[in-house]
Amino acid sequence: LRGMYRGTLLTFATYGPFSALYFWFYAKFTDVAGSHPLACGAAAGACAGAATQPADWLKTRVQVASATRLSLRGVVADALRREGAGAVVR
Repeated sequence: LRGMYRGTLLTFATYGPFSALYFWFYAKFTDVAGSHPLACGAAAGACAGAATQPADWLKTRVQVASATRLSLRGVVADALRREGAGAVVR
């Protein structure tokens, strides 16, 4: 049952900033192109997603690594050793 909640704090650390950035970007984009809410929402989602992608990558890796019992530091070290620094932005 403990493994079910693995990565919960990282989930909050990912989606909290994502939501804040999304609404900030959306407000900025609607100031520029207010008559196109769909385009503003898509652009805001893309920007917020790009900014929080490394945290989301880490969250997903920690959740998947629950079977191997790697720590947070171990997950990062293992990914960097096996896949290189580019793994964080895939």
